[in-house]
Amino acid sequence: MPRTSKLLTEKQQAIAEENGIPRVTVYKRIKAGWDVEEAITKPTRKAGNRKRKDGLFVDTGKAKARFFSLTQEWDDKLAKEIADSDLSESEWIERVIIDRLKSKKQQTK
Repeated sequence: MPRTSKLLTEKQQAIAEENGIPRVTVYKRIKAGWDVEEAITKPTRKAGNRKRKDGLFVDTGKAKARFFSLTQEWDDKLAKEIADSDLSESEWIERVIIDRLKSKKQQTK
């Protein structure tokens, strides 16, 4: 498929730029079958977290992955804690984070 610059006129490229839509996003939208006008004008979704009514944040699926490593001893303790909770690993982590944020929020009141 041709490059974006060959798919769009200079005016269309300027419109996309004015709307804060990266060229790669416009290209991918057109490649996915979007109408050019919509591809250069429809705002992009914001990555990261969104605030809920209770003041906490929820993942929109675009948050950055966080990686860390534990010693085997701590990894075993963590695995046991998760297994004892009857939650999936991601549910357990979400619960711990939400509880921690709620606790922190209450401390600042």
